[in-house]
Amino acid sequence: MRGHIMFTPLEHRSIQIGLTQEAVELYVNDWIQDITDMTTTAIEVHQYVEQGLLDQAHCLLPKEEPYPLKVTLAQTIGATL
Repeated sequence: MRGHIMFTPLEHRSIQIGLTQEAVELYVNDWIQDITDMTTTAIEVHQYVEQGLLDQAHCLLPKEEPYPLKVTLAQTIGATL
């Protein structure tokens, strides 16, 4: 899927879930395992896009996978598997 490189609409939707209280503490202190500065990569992606080299730009992006849902949960929230 290459729509996101050119800022066109994606074929799927995402959700954001807010964390509160204990979850915030766990997220900040326990769940985060690594933080990586992606500035250089973002600059490279932008340069490739500006040059029309979308395949090279796409190769620099992190791989994203849909979160696996159990069938019963997917049915409950109306998600498509």
